[in-house]
Amino acid sequence: MSKAWSRALLGRTAARSIAPDSVEVIAQGRVWSGQRAVQLGLADRIGGLEAAIAPAKEKIGLSADATVELMERPRPKLFSPAFFRPRLLGLAAQPTPELDYLQFRLQHNGLPLLLVPAHHVARRKTMSKEARALYADMGATPVINALGPRTLLGGSSPHPDLIAAMELAGRYYVDMDAFLASTGRIVADLLGAEAALITPGCAAALVLGTAACLTGADPKKMARLPDATGMPNQVVIQKAQRYKYDRMVRLPGGILVEAGTEQGTTADELAAAFGPQTAALLYPAIDNPAAIVPLATAIDIAHAHDVPVFVDAAFRVYPLDGLTQYIAAGADLVGYGAKYVGAPNSSGILCGRADLIEAAHLHSFACFETRDLEGVGRPLKIDRQEVVGVVVALRRWLAMDHDARNRADARRAETVRQHLGQLPHVQSSVDGPSLTLTLDEQALGRTAAALEEALRNGNPAVWLSAAPGQLHLSMPTVADGDEELLAAQLKKALSS
Repeated sequence: MSKAWSRALLGRTAARSIAPDSVEVIAQGRVWSGQRAVQLGLADRIGGLEAAIAPAKEKIGLSADATVELMERPRPKLFSPAFFRPRLLGLAAQPTPELDYLQFRLQHNGLPLLLVPAHHVARRKTMSKEARALYADMGATPVINALGPRTLLGGSSPHPDLIAAMELAGRYYVDMDAFLASTGRIVADLLGAEAALITPGCAAALVLGTAACLTGADPKKMARLPDATGMPNQVVIQKAQRYKYDRMVRLPGGILVEAGTEQGTTADELAAAFGPQTAALLYPAIDNPAAIVPLATAIDIAHAHDVPVFVDAAFRVYPLDGLTQYIAAGADLVGYGAKYVGAPNSSGILCGRADLIEAAHLHSFACFETRDLEGVGRPLKIDRQEVVGVVVALRRWLAMDHDARNRADARRAETVRQHLGQLPHVQSSVDGPSLTLTLDEQALGRTAAALEEALRNGNPAVWLSAAPGQLHLSMPTVADGDEELLAAQLKKALSS
């Protein structure tokens, strides 16, 4: 046994360049955290599965977008009677799965090691029994999300690199007031803005940004909200741009003033909506069929009245210029949902003019606690781990090869299509990361809306979007490994 132990130590020290005396100190049967293992030289880095696959592709000369099939090697019971009986009887050891696995393990001693979070490996498997059991215990039904990064479904599935960073952030506490300021400077630099503030979602960014436009940095005005009597509190919006999220503008005391009609707005009509009580112009960056005043013209009109322009660009994160174009165009405040760049669902970004961002910060929960400022943002709390997640996610999103990401999602859409095969009265097509099923509703005897409802009532449920005669599936939010199960649920609904 001692000889075997010595050989194992020699293998570790030679391959990983660790001094033998150091290994003797480390190898005491202890369990090391991933961070400590890296410090000791037992691991090369901490990361997710993609972080392991990428260098492996490079090492063997594969392109970055090459498809990788994950296979698990079954792990036998090394200490079963079948493993020890031949040795106890003095018999020659015959090849067995146990010996094969042990040889496999010994051969890998000293080779580069990367720690992969167990939850990430499980997430890659088809809707595991453990995940189903977890949701069942919580009284809920798990969902295969082919609808997109929607808040009502949990919004996002953070990358393992984010989860690792967020877990690390939980090791210490931090002054949240100072932390929001320092991380805001990082985000502002990434987005080309004067300043930025990480918020608990884009809706919160709308509330805090509007409050900033109403009160500025005046503590007395801040404490009065949502009673904005006597201060400029009108927020202009084109009538054709009204949407449910303009409710956020009214929460801190803003009063909406509509310009134009539901069919559109002229520049003169927009200009006429401004007055001495106007605090801001709200401009949702949403495709609109009406004849609305374009953003550049709207900015010119608002600035001619010395009024800031607030753009709700919640999901405009790709193409990447969506993260910078509104500030570059002259918008004073821009809000984003950070879930769209892979950050936690309950996180967002407000960026823009330094004075307005500072006023929004003063309204935050952090300043309510540390500076005794009675702003409106006390309920809008975000934790330190989520703040870290936003910074890591944004950096990752800006550095990502999005062409490769889109190709991978397109391949997964094609995989689902292939699993579906030829279905009566159904035509399937792949367009980038989306899969569309075109239905002959009359021949099927069911409408797309009825099928959508049936899929949502399944277990696991499938959420997608339906239109007359069509089902649309968005693959980026479908977990890797769920393609076959997704196809099975679709087949079940279409054949019932």
